[in-house]
Amino acid sequence: MGFAYLEKDDCENALNRFEYALKNSRTDKYKVYSLLLISRTYFSTGKIDNAIEKCKEALSILPNDNEANYSLLTYESFKLPQH
Repeated sequence: MGFAYLEKDDCENALNRFEYALKNSRTDKYKVYSLLLISRTYFSTGKIDNAIEKCKEALSILPNDNEANYSLLTYESFKLPQH
């Protein structure tokens, strides 16, 4: 459902659905996947600090997850001073 809400540009309901998926995740892999969906949604709405926080949460579960590491570095790069 989260993806359906994203298609309608309804990020608030998408976040709610992704949070629901996180609460009901049965494996660490699905928890990380849900956290990354949440972080992307935050990032797309300009909430970079929230996106970074969720990536770090994902990495606390699976520290070697390539997608979580890449997302974290990407989001952190938006916090760097622009020249």
